[in-house]
Amino acid sequence: SDGTTLAALAEDDAVVFINLATGDIAQRIPLDGPRPPPYAMPGMDRASHLRLSADLRTMVQRQFDGSVQIWNTETGTTNRLP
Repeated sequence: SDGTTLAALAEDDAVVFINLATGDIAQRIPLDGPRPPPYAMPGMDRASHLRLSADLRTMVQRQFDGSVQIWNTETGTTNRLP
């Protein structure tokens, strides 16, 4: 929201927070959980079910097993809800 950080998906299925002033990766959060089933339609990758709050402090991802993974991006703590 302050224009100093860009959140992006890295090729290795991690969310990275890039400092726009320096271009450095300030934080890296690997996505975990089940991979999409082999019969998943194109575009049904893990990132397609990922959302970030406007302040980039909370990240939520719907898992393919029906659960929801929630990250506090400031502390790195996670919680999985069935």
